[in-house]
Amino acid sequence: MKNFFDKTINIFIALMFILIILGTLFLKVNVYENINGFISLVVSLLVIYIWLKVFKIFKIKKVINSREEITIFVAFFTLYSILQFIILKQLSVIPSWDFGVVFDNAKQFADTGSRMGAPYFEYFDLFPNNIMLFAILLLAIKFGYVFGLSAIASCYILNILCIDTTYIILYLLIRKMYNNKIAIFSLVIFLCFLPILIYTPIFYSDTLSLPIGILFIYLFMFIKNNKRIEKKEIIISILLGTLLFLSKEIKITTCFIFVSIIFYNNFKISLTKNIKVCSIIFITFIMLSLSFNFIVIKNKNFAFNTTLYGKYPYTHWIMMGVEDIDADNSCRNSYGGYNLNDYIFSQSFKTGNDAMKPDLNEYFKRVSKMGIIGYPSFLYKKAVNAWGDGSYFSLKAISIKPKNENSFIRNTFNNYFIKNIILYYMQGIQIAFILLTIINSIYILRKKKKDDLIPIKTSIFMLFIFLLIWENRSRYLLNYIPLFIIIIINEINYLYNFFAKIKLKKH
Repeated sequence: MKNFFDKTINIFIALMFILIILGTLFLKVNVYENINGFISLVVSLLVIYIWLKVFKIFKIKKVINSREEITIFVAFFTLYSILQFIILKQLSVIPSWDFGVVFDNAKQFADTGSRMGAPYFEYFDLFPNNIMLFAILLLAIKFGYVFGLSAIASCYILNILCIDTTYIILYLLIRKMYNNKIAIFSLVIFLCFLPILIYTPIFYSDTLSLPIGILFIYLFMFIKNNKRIEKKEIIISILLGTLLFLSKEIKITTCFIFVSIIFYNNFKISLTKNIKVCSIIFITFIMLSLSFNFIVIKNKNFAFNTTLYGKYPYTHWIMMGVEDIDADNSCRNSYGGYNLNDYIFSQSFKTGNDAMKPDLNEYFKRVSKMGIIGYPSFLYKKAVNAWGDGSYFSLKAISIKPKNENSFIRNTFNNYFIKNIILYYMQGIQIAFILLTIINSIYILRKKKKDDLIPIKTSIFMLFIFLLIWENRSRYLLNYIPLFIIIIINEINYLYNFFAKIKLKKH
């Protein structure tokens, strides 16, 4: 049964990423920028070559002792912190769109004890999925006030902590999977993903959920394959339940990682042990959910649930995930991205429940209008637009309401030549990841090898299907970058050993 699932996932992953690669070569990948797919492919091959050369430096060194490891890690961490500080100074934006609304409401409550007067007061009635984000920012702001920090500075620090925590957990995970030399190499790969760095000034669910996926994987590694559940595993299960709760409340797509790991754990550990672990996880999850509902959501001081409309129905995002080819044929909305007209349409009904049927009718109307060939073609372009964008919407995000329009780095980024270098670099990194994933899946299928990465690939596949149906934006992939890095490291390690064997045979 497990072999069947493994094989099926690897076939799907290989096929879907081959199609993405072809799309990046022949289709318009980024609706905001003109990018030549063939140049991006050349850059990706150069990136893989450089990664192999850098990997060799760490691989041929026999031992990295504890002192050297700490020195190298601190050096990397210091460098990354300096870069984050520079980005904050040079590329900060005035909080706007959703993260701006959440911040403004949290700041208003922190300052006055009420949200009255905050912009878009009814926002959390319509989009309750961001109530947890409001609570987290509120706590960060109130905590920062104790130390004399401004509200925005506290949120920046929170965002940096989430990014840097991801950095540390990834290091510990790779160290446990391989060794400290390859763990240090993982820091190099993390540095290569420039969009994470660029998102430093934008404290939204995309970055605040970054540690969740990698932490799921790391914590599950401590669950042993035996029938008896140990005290340490009980604590880990409680932590996993807490993490699942945060996953659901901050960014629900990270739950795919949990689901895939739980599924494959049935094959890894005994059924009895898995039931015990899952029981503790879900009891913790339910208790936290009920507590959050009572303490925060139902709290009259926060004044949630004050409108008759209620929350936007899920059908709204499904409808918005299909472009209206008459109204949006400019493709400005990224093939199923946020659409103001759709937002107004869903809100034109008395309640969210009333909007469900019209939303679905509009969805089927759009699909029908596209036709049998047009709809699959649209979904293909939609997938390419999300998975083929190495910028993860970062350059667009930091261009919205910049604090300092004339900062040195912003002006540098706006330079046509420099901007294209940055774009092609980011595209090269993304396509390098996709190519390495294709190679890995084909290798597993051909050699019929055990695939240790199958839970990660399964969660990526689930995300892929979800984004075909849901509202689309490449930034929704950002919190999966740590998982992409694990695949990259695994495959670079394999390619290095493969080429080393060929070289050895020649001699």
